[in-house]
Amino acid sequence: MKRVTLDDFSCGVCGAREFVEIDFDSSAVSTKSGVPHVHKFRNLICDGCNVVVTYPEITEDRLVEYYNGEYRDDPTSTIQIGNEHLAPPIHIHRSGISFQRFQTFHRVVASIASSLRNAPPGPGDLVIDIGGYQGMFLSAAQRVWNCDCILYDYNRAGVKFAKSSFSFHDAVVAQDVYTDTFDRKAKYVTLIHVFEHLRYPRRFLKHARESLLVPGGFIYVEIPSVFGRSLNDPTHFYMYNAENIRYVFEDEGFEVLAIQETDFPDSRHSWLPRINIACLARGRSLASEVDRVSRPIADSSAMYRQIRRKYRLTSVAFVLDTVRTHLRATAKMLWIVAKFVYTDLVTSRELKSPFRPAIPTPDERGDGAR
Repeated sequence: MKRVTLDDFSCGVCGAREFVEIDFDSSAVSTKSGVPHVHKFRNLICDGCNVVVTYPEITEDRLVEYYNGEYRDDPTSTIQIGNEHLAPPIHIHRSGISFQRFQTFHRVVASIASSLRNAPPGPGDLVIDIGGYQGMFLSAAQRVWNCDCILYDYNRAGVKFAKSSFSFHDAVVAQDVYTDTFDRKAKYVTLIHVFEHLRYPRRFLKHARESLLVPGGFIYVEIPSVFGRSLNDPTHFYMYNAENIRYVFEDEGFEVLAIQETDFPDSRHSWLPRINIACLARGRSLASEVDRVSRPIADSSAMYRQIRRKYRLTSVAFVLDTVRTHLRATAKMLWIVAKFVYTDLVTSRELKSPFRPAIPTPDERGDGAR
């Protein structure tokens, strides 16, 4: 465990400059850059609020280039015609998961509807989805609630697809997520696996509360939990747990209404813990110094041990699941081989064996003269 003090960087959540470096790796949930040719970094635990930060951060130009290129590539879906690689107009895997994530959003909104009857959006209400890519999440919201929708994303191809495919109020290519505004303010701003990609989370929350949301409007985020996801993505500037995500929202003038952990739709792996955090909050009408909340008690050394323990348990579960999967596959293979031997070799030989004496005909037995 190595302690680090940085003069050229401070935590964007709490402002601290002291960190504990994550100096271990895991076979199931990696802590090393998954795309070192794009950006190499270290993961550091903030000593002030326990968020995990990437250091050094990827530059903005490199980030936009990555988002519009390799970040969305899916070689399993492309075809090659001559020297040209063609991708389908819909990113099938990512967009399918994006569509499914609406189910958690709907459940969280429904969980507060009994106490806040006006919580669900309806006709005429606006939902702005930040980082909505091809619009699948918003399309589900529009179908269920018949609300107006605006999609906002850096990916130009995704915005173009959404604009031509859905009857959204608008689809906008992002210029500056911290200052861009729209022709209307929204009842809901949603960020589905986007908030961890924000270099300046506080700046965005202030912008959302003051310039994007109607008074008393709602913000909903779904983020990966620091305990259940790899720390290998250079576009994840901050990784949170339930305590520090609540802290940063409340400290920026939001009332947190619900926080839930979920593994949907990522529950296809039985060895993964609940890996996503869903947070729904409502903007307060005024956020002043009086509204500032106490920072959660942080212990970066304890956080280091907790992450390491969680990752080791996940790796053990991954290994056991892999062993079980291969044992089942081996048993199935042996059954297929045994069935082939019995059906195609043994049984066929009994019916049509060239070594089995043929039954003589009556003429061959001499019975034909009788």
